[in-house]
Amino acid sequence: MILLKLSLTNFRQFRGQNTLRFAHGKRRNVTVIFGENGRGKTGIYRAIMFCLYGIRKLSQDGDDLSDNDLHLVNSNAVAEGRDNSIPVKGVVELFFNHGDREYRVRRTILAIWDAGKQAEEDLDASLTIKHPDGNSVVYDTTQEINAQLSKVLDPRVREYFLFDGERIEHLTRASKQYRNEVSKGVRTLLNIDGLNIAIKAMQSVTSEYGQDLEQHATGDYGKVVRELNEVDQRRNNMSDELDNITEQVGHAEVEDEQLSKQMKKFEGVSRLIEQRMDLETQRGELEESLTIKRRQVADKLRETATFLCNTPIGAVYKDVEERRTRGEIPSKIRAELIESLIEDCKCICGRSIDTHEGSPERKCLLEWLQRVGDSIRNDFALGLWKDLGGIRSKEDTIRSAARTALTDHSTTHNSLQKVREQIEDITEEIGEDEREDVTYLAQQQKKIKRDLTKLAARRLNLENEIEDLEERIKERVLPASVHELI
Repeated sequence: MILLKLSLTNFRQFRGQNTLRFAHGKRRNVTVIFGENGRGKTGIYRAIMFCLYGIRKLSQDGDDLSDNDLHLVNSNAVAEGRDNSIPVKGVVELFFNHGDREYRVRRTILAIWDAGKQAEEDLDASLTIKHPDGNSVVYDTTQEINAQLSKVLDPRVREYFLFDGERIEHLTRASKQYRNEVSKGVRTLLNIDGLNIAIKAMQSVTSEYGQDLEQHATGDYGKVVRELNEVDQRRNNMSDELDNITEQVGHAEVEDEQLSKQMKKFEGVSRLIEQRMDLETQRGELEESLTIKRRQVADKLRETATFLCNTPIGAVYKDVEERRTRGEIPSKIRAELIESLIEDCKCICGRSIDTHEGSPERKCLLEWLQRVGDSIRNDFALGLWKDLGGIRSKEDTIRSAARTALTDHSTTHNSLQKVREQIEDITEEIGEDEREDVTYLAQQQKKIKRDLTKLAARRLNLENEIEDLEERIKERVLPASVHELI
């Protein structure tokens, strides 16, 4: 498609008849339209789009602007005839070559001043195609014109071949929304969506053949066919889920960008809101940490309870230690031995002795037995001495641990108090105006980002699982006879 000439009559800023010739040929094939804002650059682009496709609105006009609010006929020309209700025609003609044919498109709009405002309606349209043999064909219905021009440039991809400076700026932005637009245009141009539909159809047919084969195959063949059908079905289900996730991600990314634009309206407040949300997260973490620190302090303080008994513990330990030093605890001779000597009336050396009541030997042994004492009591005293020694040796460690626990608790408490004060200060600075709206937007945006993270993780898992299933299908080769059946 090579543009040759554009003729405008009372169209937008171009009052009267105006003609723009486009450079074409091997040496001169670029036309630059340069001018200040409002001088008609977009008007020329709008005229081409209107002439080719009959559309009034451009993508940059936005959804708020209706066709009735958009006037294509020159407003000054219409205003001059408003007293006498004289209608004004706006005409656009476009000449271009495509292949070996010459095209001339013409569309006319009629405008009149009515009820205090400018009213417009499409009047007529025509398309003339001149063939190489010199014969021309004229089309004068909208349906015929659109059908012929669609063969030149499909209207679904028009904005990726015909666009103004603002549009190309949008398309080159590092934006998910605009990248999706470009991706959609490429898919439409290459008919990738059609190929996907064909692939789905082929998969459906393959599945039907597989199920039919599964019903008729037996033995090992049937087992292999059933396994392949199950794997193939799982792969198809995962592919469908993956497509659905991709669509959800696209919608979420667009919504995220829209929320970011809304947040910019409250840029100062939104920054404070974000800071407060971060501080609230810190507050939650510190409160949880403080609860743990409080339990640790309680545990360490219970261990320090023994310090209340330091004086009696020290006295008992000292007494047992002195007895142990003197050899009384533990006794060198067990009480059981002395009792056996008295009962058997024999000395340790085996000599007989008199142990009857009142004898000097019995009296001596009884005094000895009294000094030795009960073995159970001696064992208990020795065990107590060891336990008290362990308590005394751990005193410094317990004190240090308790001191550390108290310090950590105090530090966490102070940090929490500081965060709470910062939250109060930010809340006061934000004030009441627009606080709820900004908070809602910030919460929505964080939710979307969390959803995007989950979707990205699920998509990665699905891609890996699909890849594994495809490898299984490749590795599981059907026997030759099954292939013949297929």
